Amino acid sequence: MKKPTNKLSVQKGFSLVELLVVIAVIAVIAAIAIPNIANITGAANAAKAQRNAQNLASVAAAAVAAGATLPNSGIVATLSGNGVTSVINGQTMTFRVDSLSATEQSNAAVYLVEGNGTLTYNPTP
Repeated sequence: MKKPTNKLSVQKGFSLVELLVVIAVIAVIAAIAIPNIANITGAANAAKAQRNAQNLASVAAAAVAAGATLPNSGIVATLSGNGVTSVINGQTMTFRVDSLSATEQSNAAVYLVEGNGTLTYNPTP
């Protein structure tokens, strides 16, 4: 009598179908994640601009408290030199917000309102 032989099939590696399924799953996850990442980046940039606007408004309030009068010639003239330009006793001075680029300053200006020689933070431009 013959003994039955147990031949185990030994697979090495993945089949083409399995690889295609994994690639398809990764593509679906990427299609969902990429737009969400873009939204997160946009929200972070807006939050940064709002924080910079709050800092500039605080600097302007401190300058006014120190006796400064801000020029009434628009935010572009008022926001200069990484901060707030003001006049104290006829002398033009700049109160700085360190490491604020021109782009960050212009993004922050959207959230600032100038009136009566002061800058005010406005969360809804």
